[in-house]
Amino acid sequence: MEPGGLSCSRQEGRPSCLGQLQNAFAILILNASIIEGTLRSILTHKLRHDVNEAVAQGKAAGQTAPNKMEQLLAKFQAEVEMSGGWEALKRHIELYLDVSVDKAVKPETKEAITVLLH
Repeated sequence: MEPGGLSCSRQEGRPSCLGQLQNAFAILILNASIIEGTLRSILTHKLRHDVNEAVAQGKAAGQTAPNKMEQLLAKFQAEVEMSGGWEALKRHIELYLDVSVDKAVKPETKEAITVLLH
């Protein structure tokens, strides 16, 4: 058994653990996608809730068309849903929720997520 739990041997001049490494990288990429998707989903859900709340308040006040705040919230929600990338998502979270993802987690966790998502 090699370090890291990989069992490698030589077959036709190549290490046989390449398939295991490819599977490990695929799983890491999948985990990164799950982390980013979950955080994006949480932010989108919050935005959707806030848009619906603003619309309900506007209707209660006799509004017949979306006001500027509703339009901006809907536009920002679409931007969050359509833009990709970890850095963009962190900016959106910080802008809307006033929470720094980088400051909200331990330095080791931040480093691990950054490595995983870059």
